[in-house]
Amino acid sequence: MPSLIRHKNGFFYIVTALNGKRVWRSLHTRDRREAYEIYLSQTPDKRGAQTPTLSHAQEQYIEYVRTNFSPTTVEVYHTVFKNFNSFIGTRPLEDISTRDIDLYKTHRINLVSANTVNHELRGLRAFFNRLVVWKMLNGNPCQGVKSIRIAEVIRPYLSKEELQKLLDHTAGTQMHDIILLAAMTGLRRGELINLTWQDIDLAKGTILVRSSLSYQTKGGKIRLVPMNSTVRTMLESMEKREGYLFPGDRGGKYNGDHLGRRFKSTIRRCGLNPKLHFHSLRHTFASLLVKEGVSLYHVQRLLGHSSPRVTEIYSHLGSTELYGSVEILSRLATTAAA
Repeated sequence: MPSLIRHKNGFFYIVTALNGKRVWRSLHTRDRREAYEIYLSQTPDKRGAQTPTLSHAQEQYIEYVRTNFSPTTVEVYHTVFKNFNSFIGTRPLEDISTRDIDLYKTHRINLVSANTVNHELRGLRAFFNRLVVWKMLNGNPCQGVKSIRIAEVIRPYLSKEELQKLLDHTAGTQMHDIILLAAMTGLRRGELINLTWQDIDLAKGTILVRSSLSYQTKGGKIRLVPMNSTVRTMLESMEKREGYLFPGDRGGKYNGDHLGRRFKSTIRRCGLNPKLHFHSLRHTFASLLVKEGVSLYHVQRLLGHSSPRVTEIYSHLGSTELYGSVEILSRLATTAAA
């Protein structure tokens, strides 16, 4: 079967096998879309209509994602596919190779951050894995494609003093209560704005995080989040006990993007680090706990992380506990010398 291959000189060729040898015929174009259109027009008899195309497979996968994941995840895949398709063009699935994925990675790193590229690669890898499960492909072209190595960075979070400054500035407002709950529980923004009073159990001191018809939790998981005395006191002081815990301006669910913008505005008015964003409250929750000596295992459970590797980003904050651990050996050495 003829193959469409881009040569290292940049031009596209139709490559066929003749007497055990590869015969290269140039299409005299470096444009991927143009090359593929020429390729299809010159090999119509060998490209059956039954061959699944990339766009057709993506449509099926979007339906799968819509059924099994949150609306946010659906939008993420729409974006990933749009970016990928603008580079790869209209292609039969079997023509997409590992080299194509590597070329796409090189293309994207010149346009967006390494984190974004790795995020897109994870999405494409999951997509092609599902096609293998569906037997639409024999193998995943993302296999062997390495993610871009990214140096570890300390994610911005609020110190105890900065958090108090933020709470003092917003005292008496709904934003104050939202910030306090997020910083005291580590709830994600989506989890927080979807809370209803049915999820609050003041008697047991727990908050139920669960999916609903309009919202799906990360991984579809349900978890119970304990509330401390500060959170309990705040919730007990709230008068309305029905509907959303924090309704939007029109009484419905709070818009997450609007909340994020309002939080950034509050950060600027308080003169705090402009790199802080709403998710920083989750980092604040975890960071302050680790600095106070709470184990990474407990922090993992509280955050709802599926793997301890995710929680390890906070491990450097528990160095005081590590110093105490190695000091044990110093005492042993002193005893032995005596």
